[in-house]
Amino acid sequence: MYVEKTDTYTCDFCGHNAKWDASDDVHGELWSCEAEGCGKVFCSKCFISAFGQEIYMTMMQSGENVLCPECAKKKYKKEEEDVELLGEQYIAENSKMEYSEVCKEWFPSVSWNAYKNDQTRNPPKTIDVEFVCDMDGECTEIWRRLDTGGYLMRKLCNEPFARWLTCHECGASWMDGNCIRPNVTFRNGTQTETVLYDDWNGTAAYNSTFNPNFKKGE
Repeated sequence: MYVEKTDTYTCDFCGHNAKWDASDDVHGELWSCEAEGCGKVFCSKCFISAFGQEIYMTMMQSGENVLCPECAKKKYKKEEEDVELLGEQYIAENSKMEYSEVCKEWFPSVSWNAYKNDQTRNPPKTIDVEFVCDMDGECTEIWRRLDTGGYLMRKLCNEPFARWLTCHECGASWMDGNCIRPNVTFRNGTQTETVLYDDWNGTAAYNSTFNPNFKKGE
């Protein structure tokens, strides 16, 4: 928390107050949580007391978001839930070691690709669509579902890539909504495009399923 009167910051967990760039032997430095929607201020001591020096140093050197003790707890709890959800066998079959140039260490990485693209979990489905319009100044198209009449957004970029999302009209523009689940195929005439999950950037049509001729429909 920022204290305007003294131009200092207070740790939201222990109340330690200091200049932003100050450091001492007890509380260390002050940091701001980078988790979305948080922004709480915390000192090194509070994080180390909760998770230990090794995890603290790894977080600071990894290049990932700096998290306050509260958000870090949520993150590690989610990781524990992921292990329980995926199961030990899946993790063993879909893990690899990745080297961090920042930390100069190897870390295990588990891929969600097989889990989320599993056709039993996310059954294949085909949705017929028709083109509505291009969004001005953006590489984005608006489509309408022929089965429900609902609208969809197809976001493009310079690579063979398309992100499909639900959307709705908002005045003279369009607002994006939820991302479409894996294993859904969109069909425009004779042209099709399927979205799959990839750890790199979530659910989208990647190089293997992206269709540059999708808009043509023939």
